[in-house]
Amino acid sequence: MTKIEIGEEMTLFYPSTEWSMDREFDCSCQSKDCLGTIRGAAYLPLDILTKYKLAEHIQQRLLKQY
Repeated sequence: MTKIEIGEEMTLFYPSTEWSMDREFDCSCQSKDCLGTIRGAAYLPLDILTKYKLAEHIQQRLLKQY
């Protein structure tokens, strides 16, 4: 864990905890690896998801799918 400074920007990889989101949204992170539209793990290829630490329930859904 690291200390978070006041005013420091925080980011979250939503598909790590969300399988299929009720409301998708356009990401504005401007990262070279930006996903564009955020909809949940169900909509991403496995090679992208495996780059991240995923919640247990997302891992279980992936095991059922593949």
